[in-house]
Amino acid sequence: MGRARSLISWFETQGWRWLAVVLMAQMVFRVALVAKSTSATPDELFDTAAGYLLLKTGEMPLGRDHAPIPKAISALPLLPLDLDFSPGIPAVRTILEDPHPDRHLQTFGRLFFFTRAVPPEVLLFLARLPGILWGLLGCLIVASWAARVAGERAGVIALALFSLDPNIIAHCAVAGSDVPLMVMCLATLYTAWRYAENRSAAYLVLAGLLCGLTFATKYPGIFLVPLCMGLLVLEQGRRGILPALAFLPLAAFGAWAGFGFQNADLIAGALLGMTGHTRVPRMSYFLGEYRAGGWWSYFLVAAGLKTPLPSLLLVVAGTALALRHRHDRLQGRRLEWLWAPALSWFAIITYARIDVGFRYMLPCLPLACILGSAGLEVARLERARRWVAVTTVACLLAWLGFESFRYHPDYIPYFNQLAGGPDNGWKYLSDSNVDWGQALPELRTFMETEQVDHVYLSYFGGHLPEAAGITYQGLPDSPFPGALMPLDQKRELLAISVVNRQATLKRDHDYYRWLDDIPMYANVGYSIHVFDITGNAAVHRRLARMYEANGQVVQAAHERTRAGDSGPDPGGVTGP
Repeated sequence: MGRARSLISWFETQGWRWLAVVLMAQMVFRVALVAKSTSATPDELFDTAAGYLLLKTGEMPLGRDHAPIPKAISALPLLPLDLDFSPGIPAVRTILEDPHPDRHLQTFGRLFFFTRAVPPEVLLFLARLPGILWGLLGCLIVASWAARVAGERAGVIALALFSLDPNIIAHCAVAGSDVPLMVMCLATLYTAWRYAENRSAAYLVLAGLLCGLTFATKYPGIFLVPLCMGLLVLEQGRRGILPALAFLPLAAFGAWAGFGFQNADLIAGALLGMTGHTRVPRMSYFLGEYRAGGWWSYFLVAAGLKTPLPSLLLVVAGTALALRHRHDRLQGRRLEWLWAPALSWFAIITYARIDVGFRYMLPCLPLACILGSAGLEVARLERARRWVAVTTVACLLAWLGFESFRYHPDYIPYFNQLAGGPDNGWKYLSDSNVDWGQALPELRTFMETEQVDHVYLSYFGGHLPEAAGITYQGLPDSPFPGALMPLDQKRELLAISVVNRQATLKRDHDYYRWLDDIPMYANVGYSIHVFDITGNAAVHRRLARMYEANGQVVQAAHERTRAGDSGPDPGGVTGP
């Protein structure tokens, strides 16, 4: 009995800190593994290449609709390699001299990654390494903020919710701008909250500068400027007017610094580009429907399907408790700095209706973790329900940990039980919710297991399939032609990325609808669907017509040969 009490006493005093260390360590380990074992997403290649050029030349000649800070930070680990990549290279110069260089972003990125002696997977892993630091910084701020609001235990609970979330782990392992935006928003709000707490001018200056840097991280981050100014005035009344007015020039200077103190026209162009980007309707897939311009309910449903159920239960219950006790146990904790930014960002992305991924909701997640953990700690302090609360929270966190580790390394296509798990997520959402081109290494492993040397492939992503060790014949819509399937190939497997199967980006959304009539053989990485078409003459004839319609006569003739046709198309199968 004495030992048990000693153990409990040790855990109450020091165990929480060790648990926090373990949580951060597991996140670092898993992010590194995912960064090493997944292929490139569509934006990673050209963003990293543009960042490298920015660090080398100080200029950002293309891809200006993506802010500079994430690009430059992703390219930093590549600088010691001293790669030969400059405007002086003929292929690069040709792209940059085009009046519209952004038409060649994918070519630009592939020139950087796939035309040198250093293996592309090494370059990609190095570019993804800063994601680990972004994730660690997010962990530290989440734990610190929650601890200041409701105590050390709340800090660890918030850290667990944050560090075990599959969506956060997935995007920490990508050299993109979504996690940097999330962390910069969090850092800005935390420092502004600290200013509101102790009125230190240093925190006000830091918050203003961080706010400007957030804009230079991802342009929609500008929403923090009016939000922070408004909260300062609403909270402090007339005394908050002067700090709010000081916040604006500080943010402007931070933005200018984030752009490398370059011409202010670049910042103005970024603002115009951002507003134009939100005005251009983008085709989206949602619950079996296609629409340009999106749905008001998209992110609400996405949050319900892509957030682990234990996290949903803990955050919803904790937030309700926190708001209930904001005038007693949590009085003076300034919870508006948590719920107001989260609701504001949710309203912004809902209005913008760029419905291509739950990743746009990432800035809300750490704020929800902090607010929810504060409410859960309040429940623990209520003596009548203490053990019920402690047991329930512990069980739900254990479930979250199991759920998080269960689907490693397939965190991008994670869906909870409401959607039927990752196997069925593609039926509800598309794009970066499911398929961001990340599963080529898993497809290669699958081919080795099945002892198949060659596949038909329609791949959506930034990577080159050849660079991932995959031999393939590109399907009619594929930008990657590959090599013809050998006539003596015994197993004929067709692999298609979910985004291409859904045909979200095509005018004809039924382009691959005929695959619905063929049983799926495998769901590789929950994002590449594989069909066994061995000896299926009808499929080969259909592919022949699709190739012909696309002007690919060699592939069309090859498919007719595989179908056993020596003359004209015998018909009998409806065309695409």
